[in-house]
Amino acid sequence: MARTEDRKELQKALDALKEDGGFPDLTKACEQRLASIDPAFKRRLESNNISAETKTAVAEDIASFLTDIQKMDSKIKSN
Repeated sequence: MARTEDRKELQKALDALKEDGGFPDLTKACEQRLASIDPAFKRRLESNNISAETKTAVAEDIASFLTDIQKMDSKIKSN
């Protein structure tokens, strides 16, 4: 696995490892190898590593923004 450059082969191996769930170190190694040869996979992997705290903060910011927009929209419509 450390030598392969075949993205499809690595993705299939990773999918099988995740389905099995019994080899966390091998799964991580496969993810790292795939990330080293596939920039798109690396971006997806990095985006999945966002902490729960950050996800909550982002969700709260979005909810607050939407609430503010709704309030502004109501004011505009009432004028």
